[in-house]
Amino acid sequence: MKHLVCSKMWTDINLNIPTKEIKNCCKRQSAKLSVEELKFLSKDTFTKHKLLVDDKQFMIENNQLPGACHGCKITWPDSLWNNWNAWKDKEWSQEQLTELTDKDYVRQIEIMLGITCNQTCMYCTEFVSSKWADIKGIPIVNDSEWEDTALNNLFNYIETERYNDDQSIWYNFLGGEPLLEPRIFEVVEKIINIHRLKNVPNKIITINMTTNLNVKPKTIDRYIEIIEKNTDIIWTMSASIDATGSQGEEIRDGLIFERFEQNLDKIYASKKFKHVNILPSVSALSIPNKVELLKWFINISTKYKNLNDFGHTWSIGTNIVTWPDAMHPGILTDSYKSELDSCIEVISNLKNANPSVVKNYIRHLENIKSLIGSKRQSDYLEQAKTWYQEQGKIKNKDYFEIFPFLKDIL
Repeated sequence: MKHLVCSKMWTDINLNIPTKEIKNCCKRQSAKLSVEELKFLSKDTFTKHKLLVDDKQFMIENNQLPGACHGCKITWPDSLWNNWNAWKDKEWSQEQLTELTDKDYVRQIEIMLGITCNQTCMYCTEFVSSKWADIKGIPIVNDSEWEDTALNNLFNYIETERYNDDQSIWYNFLGGEPLLEPRIFEVVEKIINIHRLKNVPNKIITINMTTNLNVKPKTIDRYIEIIEKNTDIIWTMSASIDATGSQGEEIRDGLIFERFEQNLDKIYASKKFKHVNILPSVSALSIPNKVELLKWFINISTKYKNLNDFGHTWSIGTNIVTWPDAMHPGILTDSYKSELDSCIEVISNLKNANPSVVKNYIRHLENIKSLIGSKRQSDYLEQAKTWYQEQGKIKNKDYFEIFPFLKDIL
């Protein structure tokens, strides 16, 4: 039988050091743990904390999304559950569901070391960007004891639970901007050394950096040096950008698009990365001219790879901005659905494409189409208008001039 159980509850670990939180999906509510709880749980911190265990049990017994799965609940049924849940089409027996509670299928570990960042993206906050914290005058407080304890628990978990099977494991570093974090390369090399010392045959270790690629070229050079010393690891990169040119620079304030392009060129030219993924957060501001972003990325990717093997050497991530409401795709009028149709046409016409990956991405675009127009009630539109005005005051900008279509839809 089909069931709503989501694979990410079992396969993913997210460690957020700045906010002292553990979760299993970026759209889920986090579990805040004290140092005492970290010390008590030790290596079980990431799989046996109470919120996760209770939510797993709730999902299994009730065949419903738990309250902590907020991001998918508010966009249901056109939610990221459709794209991110690897078990979506799985047939379950009651015995399998009963045994699922205590299973550990972790294959993806995401680590956020800090909030150091050089951008103030419009849908971001002071909890994720040091630049936003500076603008709002909020001091950044680091808890070194919590950080050290959490990292040690993670290292112990990797060493005792994850090294001894031959399943692949994927590490992803988040920010802020992870390449600006002082400890980033120390932690990366620690994880590599744990796996290398265990030397498990056939185990594939992948390390991914989710980056805004808006760092100085010498930082990219230093990262490539680390990669050149560890050729037994598979290296991938996820580059976050929502739109090209000035449109992208305004949504992700602080971005220098030309620098992003140059760094992406350097990444491809290095030939050290097996896979490059572009991560656009789809919002009301990025949907207009979204097809131009797709064409731009396809062009730059195929220039180096000389093929259109979508989903193998490069890919496009699936994410939707659900906060703030002012940037939710739902505030757009139905006329903007045609932009998604153009995107679907571009993706559908890729040659030598992986059919299953193309199908998944088209499903994502269809989900976005379904959301367009869903928040055009007068109260939503009035709140959105006020939000853009307030954002403009904070940054001394007129967003109705920068994005003229806002005048039409609001």
